[in-house]
Amino acid sequence: MDKSLRNTSVLLILFFAIQLIFWNQTRHMKPVWFDVPPPPQQETAASFTLGDKQLAYRSYGLTLQNMGDQGGEVTPLRDLDYARLSKWFSVLDYLDPKSNFVPMMVSYYFSATDKPEQLDYVISFLREVGLREAANYKKWRWLVNAIFFARHKQKDLDKALSMAYELSDLQNKGIELPSWAKNMPSFIKLEQGDKQAAYEMTIRLLQEGAEDMHPNEVNFMVDYLCNRILDDAEAAIHPLCPK
Repeated sequence: MDKSLRNTSVLLILFFAIQLIFWNQTRHMKPVWFDVPPPPQQETAASFTLGDKQLAYRSYGLTLQNMGDQGGEVTPLRDLDYARLSKWFSVLDYLDPKSNFVPMMVSYYFSATDKPEQLDYVISFLREVGLREAANYKKWRWLVNAIFFARHKQKDLDKALSMAYELSDLQNKGIELPSWAKNMPSFIKLEQGDKQAAYEMTIRLLQEGAEDMHPNEVNFMVDYLCNRILDDAEAAIHPLCPK
């Protein structure tokens, strides 16, 4: 019994010594980030969950959420491969096109990069989701975010205007939009310096849709017309502007 206990003690000491040597040799080593891994193919993305798309969506969503932040290291967004990231966005959107988890993560996390050119992938994805509108899910708001990034972060008013027209046109597809979304092209036209176009769009919206708007929306549009588009002299004589 004493011999068995002695042998066990020797083995434990030896094991501890090996662990100590291994730790001493590896304690300065850190995991290396090899950039965004290739995403799975859409058609086979749920194969590892035996065809359960929702389980695959949640598993991949967790992977995407922690992309670059494993092993105690934090990778700046600017160092991520956005071209490959955008493919991850598409795969997850394919698995669950109704969920807003991925569009929200793309809008409020991945859009925080300080490289404006990387936002092309963010804008493209949000535009695609926003135009794939369904009346019961209000996906159009992601298109609004895409317009915001083009307009304010990339300073590309032409791109923002093109998407603003697409947003406004959703009302012709039976999608209910607030007045500010319908009049988004007017906002950008005014920012481009095209005051007359902004005025005509706003007036047309008020003439054609005021009866279907909430009074607060009408007041918003009138305020925009009188205090943003028109100067003081023009507002003083305009019939819609309060005297």
